[in-house]
Amino acid sequence: MCFRAVSVNESFFFFESLVREVCGLIKKDSRPVVTVTGSNKRSCIFGAINLEGKQLFRQCDIYENTFYCFLEQI
Repeated sequence: MCFRAVSVNESFFFFESLVREVCGLIKKDSRPVVTVTGSNKRSCIFGAINLEGKQLFRQCDIYENTFYCFLEQI
């Protein structure tokens, strides 16, 4: 199959939840607590479109060598 890409793009999404307390809710003489997930999860999405409007998308959790593999697919 031949796929002549007109446009190729990639996007990265990083998921890190941060919960903070508002200063008005912090009790006097107590230390404020900041909770984080520590997950550092991420997702990479690659996409391409050709002149006929056909689209090709791939999603992966790591970036290492995946963009090159995506280019080989198109």
